[in-house]
Amino acid sequence: SAIVVVVVGQLLPFVKMAAAATLTKIEARQELPSQRSHVFNSYSGMIPTTPETWLEEKRHRDATLASIPAHLWQIHDQLYDLTPYFDTHPGGVHWLQRTQGSDITVLFETHHLNIKKVTAILAKFHHGPAHGDARRAQAYTWLETDFYSTLRARVADVLRTVDGGAGPTSEMILLCYLAIGLFISTFAWTVLSGSVLAALLSGFLLLPMMGIGHNFLHQRDRLLRYALDLSVFGQHEWRISHVMSHHSYPNLNTDIEASQLEPWATFMRNQPKRTWGAHLLWPLFFCFVPIAETGRLITSAITMGVRPEYMIKPLQLGLLMAFNGVWHGWLLYNIMHSLAFWLLFAISFPVHRSEYGWTEGCQPVKEEETDFGKHTVLTTQDYSTSTGLFGKLFVLGSFNDHICHHLFPTVDLSKQATLRSTILQTMKEFNIEYTERSYWQLLSTTVKNYRQQAHLYYKSGNSP
Repeated sequence: SAIVVVVVGQLLPFVKMAAAATLTKIEARQELPSQRSHVFNSYSGMIPTTPETWLEEKRHRDATLASIPAHLWQIHDQLYDLTPYFDTHPGGVHWLQRTQGSDITVLFETHHLNIKKVTAILAKFHHGPAHGDARRAQAYTWLETDFYSTLRARVADVLRTVDGGAGPTSEMILLCYLAIGLFISTFAWTVLSGSVLAALLSGFLLLPMMGIGHNFLHQRDRLLRYALDLSVFGQHEWRISHVMSHHSYPNLNTDIEASQLEPWATFMRNQPKRTWGAHLLWPLFFCFVPIAETGRLITSAITMGVRPEYMIKPLQLGLLMAFNGVWHGWLLYNIMHSLAFWLLFAISFPVHRSEYGWTEGCQPVKEEETDFGKHTVLTTQDYSTSTGLFGKLFVLGSFNDHICHHLFPTVDLSKQATLRSTILQTMKEFNIEYTERSYWQLLSTTVKNYRQQAHLYYKSGNSP
């Protein structure tokens, strides 16, 4: 252990030098001022910024730009006091507590399909007009005749005719518990046998764990969202970094998932090409993520309070070490979680990071594309959408039918296929170009984008 600490200490200055070489001045998208200090603040310690840091920065930014009081919520150009709604909010109190003092327009619009019903409920908590220019803290327009509003109304109509509405089917629930049972079995095999093969299989089965957690963390509170905590990630943090940040502002400067790994990896077009040092450090970073994330969770538990799910990964590591020795247990743990992390990277990054996705720094979008739905289509790609539910969950981790998921995140994975024809027809009516590309097209151009990142034009629509 002492040798490892010494080696890391000797390498850290070089790591920081490689990271510093990637810094650049950021040009912000005019209609939504940049929010990137969370990235710059993390460089000194070389640890990716936390979701909590992003959330605090957003709250401060919204208060500065739109004068939002700390005890209220802003939706469009109005302020609301949602405190009395904590105990009865159908989605759970978590969403309200964490967004207090900020603009939640995009979350309100994208997480409620029956917008007329929830607008009537919201009126009960009206506090008054916004104190400042509300638009300064918002990225999109929400007109009733726009693409997104039109599509949302049609999707709501479709789901009214489907058993269970937007929720999971019985097949989905069955597959989820089957996957969890398989992972627990293979993990027990890994602990008892010390087999590297068992660790690899456990790592593969962590992919559906991430898919299950990813699917259910967007919805009202269900125990299945904790499946994500079996992996290197956690649903508590992802509800900020993934739902509140990435889903709300895909590929904008406010998207923490587009910036969290900087300077190890940069995919935004407004970032510089990486130096040779960053290329060398990237694979090493992935290999040490499991241990680093486990350490971060323990630190968070000490400094911010213990959450029961924070103990899952330390328990995994402890069991592996107790039955197989410290070093071999660490090796099995790292193999399992590193493989799962690499698999997640391979299946999910191409849907936003390829040449076909618009990012901050690309050529300006048209004024009318500030519609949330059009922005989502610009920044997101689909692949293998004809795959059945089993394949979506066990092989693709729930990330392939991604435009539908980003447009309507609370709709369960098992209901996405039901909505596909409605989405494509509405896109056609609004003259929105759409092409489903192969996975290999997206992956190859993602690698190209990472390696070069020289051009500021993305290949939109039907471009080859």
